[in-house]
Amino acid sequence: MLLVVAALVVATTGCDRRPINATAALPAPGAALPAFEFPRAGAPGSVTSASLAGAPAVVALWSTHCPYQGPWVTAFDSLARTYRPRGVRVVVLADDAPGAALDSALARAAWRSAVSEVGVAEGQLAELFDRSRTASERAADRVEFVLPSFLLVGPDGRVVRRAWGPVTGFDAALDSLLARTSAIAPPEPPPEVNRRGEESVARLPGLPPHLSLAQASRYGDSSTGADGARGKTSRYGESR
Repeated sequence: MLLVVAALVVATTGCDRRPINATAALPAPGAALPAFEFPRAGAPGSVTSASLAGAPAVVALWSTHCPYQGPWVTAFDSLARTYRPRGVRVVVLADDAPGAALDSALARAAWRSAVSEVGVAEGQLAELFDRSRTASERAADRVEFVLPSFLLVGPDGRVVRRAWGPVTGFDAALDSLLARTSAIAPPEPPPEVNRRGEESVARLPGLPPHLSLAQASRYGDSSTGADGARGKTSRYGESR
């Protein structure tokens, strides 16, 4: 009888001996980065998801209570110091309460000087980032949300890669994102507009400031003298 009861207890508690797949618990590639706004550690203001738009970003989900702090620190610190100078935002979200314990841990952290800013999430990371209950990998793996975890986010605010533990595989993806971002030409600045709402041609040499295109038609072209100096344009189209 005791053996039957013991067997029933094991069956109902669902003891899962499969390895943990913590990466699958994170937002999947292609998903939008969850919106967040947390107080900035050690400085006024907030760390927000909206501020990451327009450039590649690495978001680290971390806590002072993370197990195995050593293995991931070296890889993350190297990634941050390599790509932050190239325009990648590197943000750490700490799942800790503000206070002396967090301040002390950040002061000792080797990566602190390499990241853009630290947000104080105070226990809200699982609520925002845990996708373990809906992960398709649950059919084969034991999916659990574990810190530290990392998200690589594109300029459009969507997840490109995800990782748990030592951050791996981000380098090639960041190189590709940076190459595509630099290949996009900046938009052409709008034309100058004068107070009458007309496009100004004041940028052209020899013309009075705030001159509209309609007014410019009454002026002739500037001429250049033999010495290379551009003359002043008169309203009759002659250089003088």
